[in-house]
Amino acid sequence: MSSGTFQWVTRRTVVLFGRLACEVMAALLALCLSAGLVLAQDTPQNPFDAKGPQFNWVLNDNPAGLCARASKDGTHTEADACSYWVQQERRCTLVTKPDKASHHVLGVLFSACQRGLRA
Repeated sequence: MSSGTFQWVTRRTVVLFGRLACEVMAALLALCLSAGLVLAQDTPQNPFDAKGPQFNWVLNDNPAGLCARASKDGTHTEADACSYWVQQERRCTLVTKPDKASHHVLGVLFSACQRGLRA
């Protein structure tokens, strides 16, 4: 096969695969858009109208004091952090010091709130 023929076949193959890839991507995009439209109809208009709990995160220099003063149904305390929840309002508040918040502490507080709201 001459180099000119090889280049022609290669270009032709690239064009065919490129066209096929575009058609596949267009079909996937159409599928995603139609699924998104269906999901958009099923979701509430206002996220605060949902029945799920509401979580707040407060930064405070004295987390234990803030949690002690709050009107609450339950509380969980960690070093330099705490969380408290109100079951009737399905509301949970995480309180940490501004410079002491870590992913681990937030996760522990969040989990404690979830368990407290289920009780």
